[in-house]
Amino acid sequence: MHRLFTAFAIVAPAISLAGEKPDAPKKGWDNIFTLLPPGSELKDVMLPRYDADHKLTSVLKAQVMSLVNTQQIAGTTVAIEFFNPDNTQHGRIDLTTALIDKEKNLLSTKEPVKIKMDEGTATGSGIYYDLKTRKVILLGPATTVFHTPPK
Repeated sequence: MHRLFTAFAIVAPAISLAGEKPDAPKKGWDNIFTLLPPGSELKDVMLPRYDADHKLTSVLKAQVMSLVNTQQIAGTTVAIEFFNPDNTQHGRIDLTTALIDKEKNLLSTKEPVKIKMDEGTATGSGIYYDLKTRKVILLGPATTVFHTPPK
């Protein structure tokens, strides 16, 4: 009788789960939101992004990242580096703090921002950066300087 109960205890969960479909695998930063409880802190974080051909396009680096809740991560001393197809650096955004909203695919801050790109530099009092489309809204007062390419 004891062996029958042990066998049933092992097999019953497997039978009950057999009809369920497994969740789709999580991609990118979704894993961070599902694996850690709110309030968790990660130090010296690097989150790379790749294009469809598996070439590095950008890296988000943070000295400390804290899981605010299941939708948001807060970072301190954050930098986003952008790369050309040949892996040379194309640009960089430096932030004192940042908040990443998973649902909105948005990184934002209302603290000073420095942007350095091959085409020029910009500074502002905050930023909204769409992680999906990679579009930036720089909050003012802002200063932008474009470099003219050498002839």
